[in-house]
Amino acid sequence: MFGNMTYFTNSPEIAEKATLVDGEGAVWNGSLHASLYYAGRYVYGDFNRDGRKDAAVIIGESQGGSDDEVELAFLIYDGTRLVHRQSVYLGDSAIINALKQRSGKVIVDMRIHQQGDCQAGPTKRVRNVYDYLNPTADIRGDHHISVKDGVEEILNLQPKGGKTKPYQVRQGRKVIVRYRLGGEEHA
Repeated sequence: MFGNMTYFTNSPEIAEKATLVDGEGAVWNGSLHASLYYAGRYVYGDFNRDGRKDAAVIIGESQGGSDDEVELAFLIYDGTRLVHRQSVYLGDSAIINALKQRSGKVIVDMRIHQQGDCQAGPTKRVRNVYDYLNPTADIRGDHHISVKDGVEEILNLQPKGGKTKPYQVRQGRKVIVRYRLGGEEHA
């Protein structure tokens, strides 16, 4: 299904959209081209919070260079079908380990390039959370995203002057108490 859809490209100077057939598609504008492919990874969820099942899929795009740009494409149900509405850039040559949905957000466990990496492959493992309703949120940098299987909440900790903000400590404590994550009590 996801390999036979129309997606936006990252190359509007070449073409705004490309239609995939059997997982692949290319669009040309003179000698320039953009090739897209469906990477076989997807997750369902209610990403626009309207009560209907949407999808998020991994799409790769190449413009003829040595790297593929990897993106998370949000497909939103319009009442009749899933339609590509928005994408989030994940990185060049990003390697996706896992894709999960929790609370209407997508959690991507992946390897990305870090400073000093050669082009042979990305080495930095990260777990980022992406939200269709808040696409401009930058979760990289000094943000620390904490997710745990069996725990509904996603904790986003960001230091203020080298320390965690007080309200984030309270949120973290509530999660620890609610899910009994503190380990054994000592008498």
